[in-house]
Amino acid sequence: MKTIVYKVKDCSDPEFIENKLNEYSYCTRLIYKKLEESTDKNFLDYCKNRFKLNDIEIRSIVSNASQIRNSFTSKIKKTEEEITDLITDSEEIKVKIEKLKGLKITVTRIKKLKKLKKIVFNLKHKIARKQRFLNSDVVFGSRKLLRDISYLSNDKELNLDLIKNKKSKYLNKRNGTIFLMGEANQKGNRFFDFDLVNKTIIYKPFKGKKIIFNLSNRKDPFEKLIQNAIDNKQIAITVSFNNDMFSISFDEAQLHGYCINKTERKNDVKEATKYCLTKEEHSLITKQVYSDYYKRLRNRKIEDKIENRFLGIDLNPEHIGYSIVDNLGNNQIKIIKTGSFNFKKLTVKSGKSSDSKESIYLNNKRKHERKEVICELFSLMRHYKVSTFIMEDLDFKPNNRIEANEFNRKVKNIWDRELLTNLIKKKCTEGGFILEVINPVYTSLIGNLSYRVFDPVAASLEITRRGATKYEKGGFFPIETVSTIHTMEVIAKRNHIDVGLIRDASWKERHTILNSNVKFRYRWGEKVGITDSLSLKSYRSGIIQNLYCA
Repeated sequence: MKTIVYKVKDCSDPEFIENKLNEYSYCTRLIYKKLEESTDKNFLDYCKNRFKLNDIEIRSIVSNASQIRNSFTSKIKKTEEEITDLITDSEEIKVKIEKLKGLKITVTRIKKLKKLKKIVFNLKHKIARKQRFLNSDVVFGSRKLLRDISYLSNDKELNLDLIKNKKSKYLNKRNGTIFLMGEANQKGNRFFDFDLVNKTIIYKPFKGKKIIFNLSNRKDPFEKLIQNAIDNKQIAITVSFNNDMFSISFDEAQLHGYCINKTERKNDVKEATKYCLTKEEHSLITKQVYSDYYKRLRNRKIEDKIENRFLGIDLNPEHIGYSIVDNLGNNQIKIIKTGSFNFKKLTVKSGKSSDSKESIYLNNKRKHERKEVICELFSLMRHYKVSTFIMEDLDFKPNNRIEANEFNRKVKNIWDRELLTNLIKKKCTEGGFILEVINPVYTSLIGNLSYRVFDPVAASLEITRRGATKYEKGGFFPIETVSTIHTMEVIAKRNHIDVGLIRDASWKERHTILNSNVKFRYRWGEKVGITDSLSLKSYRSGIIQNLYCA
């Protein structure tokens, strides 16, 4: 789902919207508290009569309340997992403390002992804070504002103006927005007339009542396409709004024509299975119809692209390596283009607090440039007519250990994994590119032992090869060529390891050998294989794009 948010310039009847907001927010809180009864017709009829709402408005409120509940439940589950990990880390550090106590006392060990005790103390408080959250419930408004109001109320006379200000903000947030689900056959949404090109939307809460919203001049590249889809009854528009903002949400795949028409598929299944005599026959024919629809969707996506051409990336906090390859079959690939983007200038510490202007600017600048890099990658995909985007499965639990502070800072705070993943999915949906996610195990090791080129680029080559051969038998690990064996021998000699020990081992054994000693180095440096270096769009971006010959 894509959401576009507009600011409201003016509204023809703000007082009506304010009253409607109060009704909606109160009804939403009531239904949330009694969500288990949301299927009870008597309860829904009571809500409709009390708040003077129709069937679709009630359905929208139930859907919104369910989304709030599901979101909060997922946060609770995530917090429980984090608490378990923190307890495990705390126990491991306590074991280290006991071992240090049993050793001979030195200045270095005393310092280390103090540091470990401080870590345990911080973990204890972190666990207690998260456990308090487990016993809480959803706050309609803002948990922080409610906490601030409670704290300031300890001395009302001194903080009277501040309390009023906080309460006003809290009540505004508590009212939230009016949420109305869309319907494609009602020109997007039955409650609205959309004119996105002229930034005007007419709200029709009931017969004879019209409220005009004039929106900000924010432009979206797909506005005309969205308006055309609305006018032709091709897309449902879910709306969320108040007197200050207006947001529309819709299915991107449906907008760009890269989705399956479920109504048409349902009718085809019904027609194909009407003479079936057994459940097995019905199931077999249904699967065949579904398979045909997925094949037609895939053919639509690769219509103007080269089917066997792939782009894969290796995501790191400081670098993004990419490779474009052709799959030649039999686990063989042809390299078309390779390169990397360097973010080192934007990942340095500002030396200021996280809420300082410098830190905020640096964070916003880094996120902006990451988005620009993803846009550049998809421009390359369109230029080279790539059909499939390949990336690693980055859905893993972050390491909560605190010994490696700089490593944790980069992985947890400045990698922006979720931002990158969401943007990649969005761009694939818009352009009709196929997205493949692969298991990243040993990709960095295999890449560096197979190609004499900078580490992220080498890893991206292995990721792309693995994605390209994902559905081929024996495509998980690469075929070892003369060049691969030679690269292994170079790395073995550089680390003073017996060549035969690396050459004759499995990939798992090689990983164990090369990661068993901190002194062993198998990752190639930034200058290895480089052919050109240039700024991304402008020198002001702070991003260096390097091109490589693998």
